Amino acid sequence: MDDTGTRDARPGSRPLSRTSRIVVAVVACVLAAAVTFHLAMAFFHVAPSNVVSREYDDTIDDYIYPEFRQNWKLFAPEPIHINREVHARALLRDADGTAETSEWINVTAAEIEATRGHPAPSQTRNQLRKAWRTLLNSLDDDNRPRNEFGEVTADYIKRVALLRMSAELDIDMIERVQLRAVTTRVPEPEWSERSIDGEPDHRVLPWWTVREGDFPEGSTR
Repeated sequence: MDDTGTRDARPGSRPLSRTSRIVVAVVACVLAAAVTFHLAMAFFHVAPSNVVSREYDDTIDDYIYPEFRQNWKLFAPEPIHINREVHARALLRDADGTAETSEWINVTAAEIEATRGHPAPSQTRNQLRKAWRTLLNSLDDDNRPRNEFGEVTADYIKRVALLRMSAELDIDMIERVQLRAVTTRVPEPEWSERSIDGEPDHRVLPWWTVREGDFPEGSTR
């Protein structure tokens, strides 16, 4: 009402139409259902084993991985405080038989650059990181895979490295490839009394022979 007693008919004060109210209600119900579903899946993923999680284990994992994977390392007992990079170099051989070893190429940096700035980046970086950790757990004292699972993981990492190296090297000349892990500890804050070794640690693997099926799709090899 205004001062004269007439009803204020400004457009902004008009109630929603019946159709608009139905649309808002439907959208709200859909959002509520989606949030409830997500929270339920996350809960059953992290909860102790129970009847529901055992019955629908595959469905829960298919939803959670890889985008919503839960990792409690942030809380117990302290956050991971190392940086690990995977480097690769190749043995190149030209048509004359001359062999040359390339410089080390930072494969991890290439993965990070490929995802930087993307609102929905690829999970390739996490796949490489987890694959490398899996490989290290399956190596013997000579840094060679001790079982078939380790060999499959090694082949996967080799192909990822070749894919990234193809941007800088002529893959037709690659005969063998070698990888290493460079681990550097994150510097302690100024108030910390703990001292760390700032020198990077290198773990170098043996040379791996490159086969025809190891090269990226579309190469001339």
